[in-house]
Amino acid sequence: MTRKALSRTTEITMKTANDVGFSAMLVAAAMATVVASVGCVSGLSLKPTRVVEINKQKTTVPLQINEAKRIGRYARDNNLAVVTFDLNDDGIPDVYKLMSRSPDDSASVSGSAANAQPSSLADAPRLIRKEVDLNHDGRIDMYRIYDEGGLVTEESSDLDFDGRHDTRSVYAGGIMVRREADLNYDGTPDIIRTYDAEKLKMVETDSDGNGKIDTWEYFEGGKLDRIGTDTNGDGIIDEWQRENPSLAEPPEDESDSTDEGDADSAETPQE
Repeated sequence: MTRKALSRTTEITMKTANDVGFSAMLVAAAMATVVASVGCVSGLSLKPTRVVEINKQKTTVPLQINEAKRIGRYARDNNLAVVTFDLNDDGIPDVYKLMSRSPDDSASVSGSAANAQPSSLADAPRLIRKEVDLNHDGRIDMYRIYDEGGLVTEESSDLDFDGRHDTRSVYAGGIMVRREADLNYDGTPDIIRTYDAEKLKMVETDSDGNGKIDTWEYFEGGKLDRIGTDTNGDGIIDEWQRENPSLAEPPEDESDSTDEGDADSAETPQE
């Protein structure tokens, strides 16, 4: 991929993020990861491929991904309508909005919710889920789930565009309260960030990737206050490091437990 092509890909991706309302910072971080991993070597592509054998010779061909079929099946199973948007005019949808149906809406799943005439406000089509292909490679890179009030409750992202989602964010009242990152794709979060009133409260880390949290960073007023470390893998903090020496040392019972860290770290991403 040339520098010019990579720059164009980044430009399109950032525009897509702005158009669909996702965090541009997340997309920028993702594109930085892609740049670092593929470099600017001519011939490399962000498009997914697979190796097949044709006439006894192995060759690389584009990977056929049918997100529309999967999303359509999900919509039918949940009695939802699908509204699609093709942001780069390549004939392939980049944004899928899954909408609720009004009671008298019996049309096929093809965006009928966008034009439905509800008999009351309660019957109006409501956004249930949004799925987005940010880099136009045919794969969904982000999805969001919404509550009855239209506020996001969950977001999942594939930041490096490898087809596997690495982060999951949980929201309460439209405000993020928890973000998980699964860096080794074992189904267990390696980093968990917990927020309170939009301020970082705690960061839990599995530093060796064994599926167990071993480091707890506690924040006060958004600033790092103390760090607890489990050195023997038993799930109990063995060592404390105080970032603010002027504050009192942690109570003795804190060294025998991980506070709310145990409960949080026991949860795993749904995807």
